[in-house]
Amino acid sequence: MRKILTICSLLTICNLILWGFAIVRAGSLLSAPALAGAEETVPVVTQTPDPQPAVLSYLVEEPMGEAEPELTEPSPLLALTFDDGPSKDTTPLLLDGLRERGVHATFFVLGTRAERAPEIVLQAHEDGHAIGGHSYDHRSYFTKISTEALRAQLQKTDDAITAIIGGEPPLLVRPPYGAVNETVAQKTGKANILWNIDPRDWEVRDAENVYNNIIERAVDGGVVILHDIYASTVEGTLKAIDELQAAGWQFVTIPELFEAYDIPLEPGEIYRGPHN
Repeated sequence: MRKILTICSLLTICNLILWGFAIVRAGSLLSAPALAGAEETVPVVTQTPDPQPAVLSYLVEEPMGEAEPELTEPSPLLALTFDDGPSKDTTPLLLDGLRERGVHATFFVLGTRAERAPEIVLQAHEDGHAIGGHSYDHRSYFTKISTEALRAQLQKTDDAITAIIGGEPPLLVRPPYGAVNETVAQKTGKANILWNIDPRDWEVRDAENVYNNIIERAVDGGVVILHDIYASTVEGTLKAIDELQAAGWQFVTIPELFEAYDIPLEPGEIYRGPHN
């Protein structure tokens, strides 16, 4: 009887063991892949920041470099020249007006007048104007006098000018009446300066006429012949300067004008303007 009980106990224990194996086997079958040999892929979820907004290339402007400088036309140049002075009455008024406007001009003075009004020549020089000779007494055409007389006219004028402003004798000369040829120009040993704009202020001594002639004939590279011994010339010239400056014109001396065009002023040569 005891043996039977022992056998029953052993059988019960075996059944319990088998039942446990069955449960474990069932769990393995439930977690295995459906197809034999297939690998299980387990997705990995990670926390990422919000994605950046998409950038459309056609909406993105290319970075711009430095803006190129805007090209501007250079100011037209005009050279005002004054003959026959200085005059004690009118030249100081002209110098005052030019100084107020920041304008430089060229004065071709007579030796006799320079000797009588040295302070005016000196003031013109100190104000930055160019000084040239216009003969000693304006009595003769350079083309009609002897070489000795020509040299005397030039030398006496040079002496009068250098005694006032010092330095070397002036390089510039304006022959009276514009009377010069290649032979005479060589004899002067100076740059002979003529002109390409003539308002004829000596003929019609009217300020409005002078003003109109300068305005209507002004050209870039122009050399204007005027005479600072007339009050009408002073008034008309200053009025013309005001209008031309407002329009962008620049007033220069004869040396400055030709330097701007890279044209050297040579002794013994004749010049009317940088374009002719």
